[in-house]
Amino acid sequence: FGIPIFEKDGFEADDLIAALTRRWCEQSPERQVVIVTGDKDLMQLVGPRVRVWDTMKEKVFGEAEVREKLGVAPAQVRDYLALVGDASDNVPGVPGIGPKTAAQLLGEQGNLESLLRAARAGEVPGKKGEILQEFQAAALLSRDLVTLKDDLPVQLSESLRNRFSFSPACKKLLEELQF
Repeated sequence: FGIPIFEKDGFEADDLIAALTRRWCEQSPERQVVIVTGDKDLMQLVGPRVRVWDTMKEKVFGEAEVREKLGVAPAQVRDYLALVGDASDNVPGVPGIGPKTAAQLLGEQGNLESLLRAARAGEVPGKKGEILQEFQAAALLSRDLVTLKDDLPVQLSESLRNRFSFSPACKKLLEELQF
């Protein structure tokens, strides 16, 4: 199919995707990136030139779509996941903090550091404030686990540009494989 492949021993795929996305966009202001995944972690990369395409849900996520789905901006996705956790990636999160509460708290406080500071100061009322104080270490660990490392030592070349052509033979094969 002519789709380029990039792999590097010792590095996680999500971090490689983050590093390649950053480098690709840095090389030229016209470059666009479409990340094909259903993984919420990678939504933290979404921006004016980066989209996530979830082929299982047949949806492309830009900034507005991330906000619609999660209730937070792409820049807040790692803090959101630090609060709600992610079972598929063994990220514990904070017990008792679900998606709606996480989005609300981040909407009020902006980021995880401000939220935890507010909880310690008694500015997050009730059980939520108590839980955030008790599980602060879990929240910070969870954030570290979901933070993508976009500073890996990767080199880009024009050979990585996708030159995929959807030929009739390709279409036939994909249909046979029920893609």
